[in-house]
Amino acid sequence: MLYTYKIKYVEERHNVENLLDVLYGDAPAQTETVRSKTNKVYNDFSYDRFKTTETTPERFILTSPHVNSDEQTLRQIYNLTAEIESFLNNNPSPATMYHNFKIPKRTGGFREINAPNETLMKFMRDIQPWFTYKLNALPHDSAYAYVYKRDCNKAIQRHQAIKSNWFLKLDIKKFFDNCDPAFLRQQLKMIYPFGIMRDQDYHRFMDALILLITLNNGLPQGTPLSPVITNLIMVPIDRDINKKLGTYFKDKQQSFMYTRYADDMLISSNKEMNVQEVVGIIDTILHTYTNKLQINPDKTRYGSKAGSNWNLGIMYNKDNKLTVGYRRKKKIKTMLFQFYSCYNEGTRDKEYAQAILGELAYLHNIEPEYTRELVRFMDDKYSTDFYTILHKTVKEN
Repeated sequence: MLYTYKIKYVEERHNVENLLDVLYGDAPAQTETVRSKTNKVYNDFSYDRFKTTETTPERFILTSPHVNSDEQTLRQIYNLTAEIESFLNNNPSPATMYHNFKIPKRTGGFREINAPNETLMKFMRDIQPWFTYKLNALPHDSAYAYVYKRDCNKAIQRHQAIKSNWFLKLDIKKFFDNCDPAFLRQQLKMIYPFGIMRDQDYHRFMDALILLITLNNGLPQGTPLSPVITNLIMVPIDRDINKKLGTYFKDKQQSFMYTRYADDMLISSNKEMNVQEVVGIIDTILHTYTNKLQINPDKTRYGSKAGSNWNLGIMYNKDNKLTVGYRRKKKIKTMLFQFYSCYNEGTRDKEYAQAILGELAYLHNIEPEYTRELVRFMDDKYSTDFYTILHKTVKEN
């Protein structure tokens, strides 16, 4: 029998001024900090946002510092269920409401995107807040993709804060594709508030949700719901990985940090680590929950911070500051030159424009000043406004 945990937040909720800061605020590495109106600081120095208080079989229930009572929250889920069912009954099958396109990957090749049409996209955006904060179904502290006030930059800063020297980057193979309906049902039942629903209500809710959010037996990349749902279903896995690695590195008298950005896992330590042992721990945990989630050996990277630019596309420069690296900057600059050359000749490539906007957003997140200088240089060189023509190309095609 699979044993998981009933767990509670250790932070006190009373007198908290900003709930979102409590749920997602910027706490120092390896702490959770909540400031009350009396400015008293409560810390959980074990890094786990959650404390195990009771062991129960087959269920992983997170008791959230929710504003509403459990009864109020459950009523909200029932209303959400009815809202999803109404959409399903009054529209074509969601599986027919997608269009497919490909975008370039940073590492080469293309990523397939299934984007909802306008009707489905609007509905998904309307209900997304229920899964990000309204129901207080919260991602683990280790999750940094698609979470309020978190991003890949802050993920790397977590590792930087403990002065990590060695990094292990792992990729979960076909992560979104392998989040099938059975896995979704299993995982959401393990977290608050879905874990406290009556079985018949939970099955009704999941039947509707799965029809809405899945495509080809997985989660499509390109919807506003897929990323936030993956963060929720990974809560038990993120917590188990953090706990098991904590014990492992403590026995070796090493510091460590674990973060996950969508399907990218990053583990770091102040000393060299045994890659085979660490990967083995994570593999074992993944297989405890499903045999579909596997580490992609072709994308496993290990090295020191002085090595090449591979940890989430970010590296440290000589001043120990974060940078995307010379090669990435050169690539983005080349993309801008190529785009303008084609644009000036009358060619409008929507997918290429989207890829450039994505690269610029990523670059701005890590090195905002350099990004502004680069775009200003290109604007002056060609007497144009690059952001304007990029967005115009996306909208016109």
